[in-house]
Amino acid sequence: MLRPSAWSFRNYESMGGSVLAAGAQIGTLLLSDPGGQAHEYRYTTGGVSAAVGARGAGGWIQTVINGLLKFSPMIAGHVAPRDLPSRGSLWLTSACPQGDLQPADLAGACVLGEIGGSLLGGASGSVMLVGLDLPRMAPYLALLPFLPFARVPLLFKGVILLGCLQVGLGVGASGLVGQIDHGKGCSCTPRH
Repeated sequence: MLRPSAWSFRNYESMGGSVLAAGAQIGTLLLSDPGGQAHEYRYTTGGVSAAVGARGAGGWIQTVINGLLKFSPMIAGHVAPRDLPSRGSLWLTSACPQGDLQPADLAGACVLGEIGGSLLGGASGSVMLVGLDLPRMAPYLALLPFLPFARVPLLFKGVILLGCLQVGLGVGASGLVGQIDHGKGCSCTPRH
């Protein structure tokens, strides 16, 4: 069960793309802690992506018109600069025993799931899992294909929900893993 965090979302920017079934994304999260202090977190992720994008000039448009969702050699990409509208919220899981997330809980390993689309302009929505307990998570990696049927304990402390307008070409979904690091104004070390 999720409960709201006292952390607040300020802004977000990202850039990502996919080629074939591989995807990657980098971005920056601007957040405020419960005391109102600003924190900047930068993340880098990579993983699996299923996208319908450009195959030469007009390839994406022709694919949509024909009603075909082909996963052939295609390239999709997006840019979501800070100047475009974005929204976000932070949530806590039962794996966060203290009152709220600490700045260091937001740094370290992360998992990012995203779905979005753009034909020049578009939008995307993302779910980011933070505060991962990697040592306890390792045994469950072998169960990944069976996770919907397995009783796996919550091994992450927080969830960040993100939505933004973006510029790009392509429609798709990604499952990415990566690292979040503190940017300007925060000298915390990641918790494990």
